[in-house]
Amino acid sequence: MIEPTDGQETAEPIKVFTAEHCVPCHEIVELLREERFASDVEAPIDLIDIETEDGFDQLRLYLESAKENELSAVPCAKYKGEICKLEVDEEMGILLITCEGEEGNPTEEGEEEGIPT
Repeated sequence: MIEPTDGQETAEPIKVFTAEHCVPCHEIVELLREERFASDVEAPIDLIDIETEDGFDQLRLYLESAKENELSAVPCAKYKGEICKLEVDEEMGILLITCEGEEGNPTEEGEEEGIPT
């Protein structure tokens, strides 16, 4: 887990689901590990590789409580029960994580979360 700052140890983390076989995930993982990201919520990042036993267990628990078809691809992020938008800003060289949007929905209607693998 990427450690929080300013007393955020007990904050619910943003869970970022990735997979080793997912080529777009490699850039996401690198940016997170290098702490080159910005988020609209102050929360620690929990980086979860779904191809590990622990990561698969966390994914299974998430899917048991998820809305139907909520997670269709990796990379994908979740915060407080809502899907977050992940976007790499190539110009700035950072990952933008948007978890709060209108009425708790961070993405526009019809926009897909994640990148199919």
